[in-house]
Amino acid sequence: MRSIAITLLLTSLLWGGLSAQTESMDSVSYSLGLLMAKNLKQQGLTEINAEELARGFSDMLGGNAQIDLGIATKHIGKAASQFFGIDFGE
Repeated sequence: MRSIAITLLLTSLLWGGLSAQTESMDSVSYSLGLLMAKNLKQQGLTEINAEELARGFSDMLGGNAQIDLGIATKHIGKAASQFFGIDFGE
């Protein structure tokens, strides 16, 4: 879970620096997706529903989240407990 957070932090830091480059945002977006999927796969999360992941990502960026972030955090905590044996003290 920590490495996912680190990847997302680094991604957000790099995102600002990439805006001045000439690569298209489509290429950057696709590459970001590849790196995020690689990280999730390395963490053992191979059964992720990619369509729902993309929908959540899109909804959050568009300011249209369908659930409260607190609930989302609880979902992630429960999954972390199941997959990794990590207790987030829900």
